[in-house]
Amino acid sequence: IKSKCQRLQGQPTDAQIKVQMEEAWRNNETAKKEMADLEGDGNQRVSEKDKEDLLCQANVYLKAWKERMDKVWDMINMIFQDSADKPPKLLTGKIGGDTDKANGVDWNDYKEMYKESRIIVQRRKDDKKAKKR
Repeated sequence: IKSKCQRLQGQPTDAQIKVQMEEAWRNNETAKKEMADLEGDGNQRVSEKDKEDLLCQANVYLKAWKERMDKVWDMINMIFQDSADKPPKLLTGKIGGDTDKANGVDWNDYKEMYKESRIIVQRRKDDKKAKKR
């Protein structure tokens, strides 16, 4: 009797199942509304080629940003290698420069986009080389 009682207690009640079903129903309805909004008449789908074209354009600026950022940190580290202060503090304090974060941007927000754009740019270069052969 005890094992049968424990087995029954481990199963959800009708009320619990009803609550779970209602929540699943609401989630499904919300997802359907969101899907309808995304597939609406005024929304235009972006092709993969258009996305890649934009990433290639962004790559030029992201690459320059990364190169300049790396050069600045290398110079600061080289010039102030004996300083106890950290490079961001040296940049803003002694040098009087601005950081990306002080200007409302963060490289980490763009890092994945840069990686993706590099892959696309390299793939396009490889495709051009393959066509020439």
